[in-house]
Amino acid sequence: MGIQYEGYDSIDAMINALKCGEVNAWTTLYQRHHREIQAAVTNRLGCYHPSARDDIAQEVWTKAFQRIGHFKLLSPEKGILPWLYGIARVCCLRYFQESGSVGEVTLEDLEEDFSAMRLLTEHHHDLMDQLYLDQYMVQLGKFIRQLNAVQRDVLMLRGLHELSYSEVAQLCNITPANAAKIFERVRKMIRQRLPVTVC
Repeated sequence: MGIQYEGYDSIDAMINALKCGEVNAWTTLYQRHHREIQAAVTNRLGCYHPSARDDIAQEVWTKAFQRIGHFKLLSPEKGILPWLYGIARVCCLRYFQESGSVGEVTLEDLEEDFSAMRLLTEHHHDLMDQLYLDQYMVQLGKFIRQLNAVQRDVLMLRGLHELSYSEVAQLCNITPANAAKIFERVRKMIRQRLPVTVC
């Protein structure tokens, strides 16, 4: 059963209401997910940027309102939250860039949605052993930290947050074709540098 929003019979009805700009729909979405977005922003900023948390969280909702017309549901079970997470991540990265601070990809970023690992590697069935998975995640984390900002964004937004290439392109200010090309290139690099046996 997919995620439910109070007052709406289906996720599609909720999305349609959001795209029509209905105040009740946006109020419902905010009430349902604002704590999760606040937590995601707080986690991404760490303890060094507490004053920016509220401003960035508000920016997430502003950008969501501006871009909802392009939203396409990828996972009824998760609803709109992965898309909001993707916007939050880009807002945080933009803050780091503009403030001259350094944002870091953490293992928590990678572990929050293990099911999406199927987009990163074809070896996910071999990763179910917990010890192996821990080792693989450490290696993957080191690899991701070596990517440039655009490569990291495309990988995280597409691979972990499961956004479409069109959504990734909008958030990263590139074309959908370029987003797909970058993702496939990084995916190939992961396969080449992280073999099935890492220990």
